[in-house]
Amino acid sequence: MLSAYIPPYRFETFAGEETPAENNSFDVILIIAVLHHIPPEMAKSYVREFRRVLKPGGKVIAIEPCFVEKTPICNWFMKVNDKGDYIQKEETYLNYFTKEKFQCRVLKRFKKCFFYNELYFTALL
Repeated sequence: MLSAYIPPYRFETFAGEETPAENNSFDVILIIAVLHHIPPEMAKSYVREFRRVLKPGGKVIAIEPCFVEKTPICNWFMKVNDKGDYIQKEETYLNYFTKEKFQCRVLKRFKKCFFYNELYFTALL
């Protein structure tokens, strides 16, 4: 586990399925292009872990590449060139969180480098 402390913030990263953090100990979890590298069953357990360590009213902020209907060239390009094997559709990412009682809100859908469909969303407890 890596950690950094920049007053008044503390940043943590973890490997595996459980953090060595106490229940209800984080205000925010930031996920940038990570979930699409994790098999779906493991991603579900990570989201359960996020729920455990977030304080009431805490939130997850996430940006992930996603497959979008009616963009077959972009979808093909991402599938062939991205090192993540588990790029999902928007609804799949959001379902990971809603099944754990998070309230999701898509903040933005955008393209990165012309070929990458990106999803920027929050999940609130």
